Amino acid sequence: MTNCLFAHGKVAVTGEITIKFEHSVAIERFAFIKAWLTKSFSTLHLVEADLSQQGKVLARATGKFMDRSYMNAKK
Repeated sequence: MTNCLFAHGKVAVTGEITIKFEHSVAIERFAFIKAWLTKSFSTLHLVEADLSQQGKVLARATGKFMDRSYMNAKK
């Protein structure tokens, strides 16, 4: 999910992440992960992602990410 933010030119750290497994994920098998930015405020970014194997979504995630520049300014 952070790679999704990097692709949008944002550098952020994970504040909260929730993962819901809908089915078992097989180990040692290719998995496709798709992530997208759903909302972006000045310092907070909301991202969602799906993990699928063989075309079936097995897990879904939502995350809140805090912009790194904001974290550095708070020090």
